[in-house]
Amino acid sequence: MSFYLTRPNPSETNRIIRAIKDLIVQKCESYNDPQKYKEAQESFTDMCTIGPWTDDPKKEKEFKKWYEFLMFIETELSDGNFEEREFEVDKSIREATEDEHFVANIRAYSALFKIALIYGFEPKGDIPFSNDGGWVDDEDALNWAKAIESSLDDIPDQKAEPLPEKVEEINSKMKAAFESEENFVLLRQAIQANPHASILEVFSGKDGKDYLKEFITFLKGGGFSTW
Repeated sequence: MSFYLTRPNPSETNRIIRAIKDLIVQKCESYNDPQKYKEAQESFTDMCTIGPWTDDPKKEKEFKKWYEFLMFIETELSDGNFEEREFEVDKSIREATEDEHFVANIRAYSALFKIALIYGFEPKGDIPFSNDGGWVDDEDALNWAKAIESSLDDIPDQKAEPLPEKVEEINSKMKAAFESEENFVLLRQAIQANPHASILEVFSGKDGKDYLKEFITFLKGGGFSTW
C-alpha cells in the first residue's frame, strides 16, 4: 500500500490549460441530444458524460472533431504518455501543467508522521492515514515541514540496516496476510512499526535524507490530498 500525495499545479499555464479542456468538454457535451443523454444517465451508473448521445451524423462528426482535440491535449501534456505523444512537449510547459505530487509507502508515511511528532509537530486537523482523498491543510503541511526540517541534523549520515528479527516478523506476517482480515491488520501494524533500532534510522544515509528533503519541499507547497 502506498500514499500518493498530490495538489493541483498552481501555475497560470496550468489554469489556462484546465480552462481550455473544460471548454472543450462543454463543447463536446453540447452535441448530446437531451433526451438520449437523460436515458443514458438512467441506464448507466458509471457512464462517460461527454457523449456522444445523439443519432444525428452531423453532430457525431462535430463531436468527434472536438473530442479528438481534447484527447490530443490530454496525451501531449500527460506525464505518463511519453510513447503516445506525436511530438515532445517543451519541458517548461510540461512542468507547468503537471500536478505536484509525492509518493510514500505505508511504512515511510507512518515514519514521516512519527518523526514530525517527535520534533514538535502538533497537527490542528486529522492527518489522513487512508488513501481515499483525505486533506491536509496549508498550516499543517507547513508545520509538518518545519518539524521534519528540525530532524535532519539528527538523522544518521550512514545508512542503517533494519533489525533482522523485525524484518523476519514482517516477512512471516506477509505470508499469512491474506488468510484472514485479522492477519492483514497484523501485517499492516508490523509494516507501520519501525524495523530499525531508532525511527531516525528509517531515512538514514544520503538517499534517505534526500528523500526527506524532497518531502519538505513538497510540504512547503501547502495543503495536499492523499490517494
